Amino acid sequence: MPDLPLGWRTDLAVLRLSGARITQKNGYLLVESPDNPGYHWGNFILVTSAPVTASPAECLRLFAMHFPHVEHVAIGLPTRPAPGDWERFGVVVETDDVLVSASVPPLTALPDNYQVRELAGERDWALHQENQLADRPAGVTPEGYASFVTSMVAARRRLVRDGHGAFFGAFQADGLAADLGIVLCPGGSARFQNVWTLPGHRRRGLASHLLAVAAGWAARRGAHQWVILAESGSDAGRLYRARGFAHAGGTNYQVYRGRAWAPDPTRG
Repeated sequence: MPDLPLGWRTDLAVLRLSGARITQKNGYLLVESPDNPGYHWGNFILVTSAPVTASPAECLRLFAMHFPHVEHVAIGLPTRPAPGDWERFGVVVETDDVLVSASVPPLTALPDNYQVRELAGERDWALHQENQLADRPAGVTPEGYASFVTSMVAARRRLVRDGHGAFFGAFQADGLAADLGIVLCPGGSARFQNVWTLPGHRRRGLASHLLAVAAGWAARRGAHQWVILAESGSDAGRLYRARGFAHAGGTNYQVYRGRAWAPDPTRG
């Protein structure tokens, strides 16, 4: 396996623990998630060779060779692509900042009338899935999105069952107001997953509190480095920096084209 930047390295670790199949090819890695064909960033190629990266047409050919019947394009790149190289092929170049902390964020106060606990049992996971389904992007078919979410939640439950990670939620009354996950990766890294807050509960510090709770869980299991991804320039990235994360892990570059119903839950 090639030596990968921290962001992609932890991406692949989470995918592998979630059941993805990762195959080394000549100049790229093939990532396949047979249990969730609608997960675009679980079915992609990650280019590892500079000569291959320099040829968008070749990257697109390789993707189409492995995924001939899909409607999306998802290709990870090891370095920043040259301006204009990809846009003429009708794809969007995306960048995610890889933010890193070497310590557990300080625990912030939990607002009144909320309780925080690890997701456990059918009721908690049903609430998690219900909230994910309600977040369906505009223009996306309910059937396709439901299939994607159902498979994703099943993978998260397997991660938890096998001891590789945990999901924590902030509950109010009988509802789940916010949640996030964390996955233990090789080498002592812990990767946050799917930081999410119900719209009516945002800007109350729930995500900040959950970050510290989840990081502490990972620290007790040997983690000494915490990793989270955020879209470059996003509000989420600013929140994580305020919680002690720094842009010390480089940047993930990827190109994408496709329907919006398969978001990347590995982002914060």
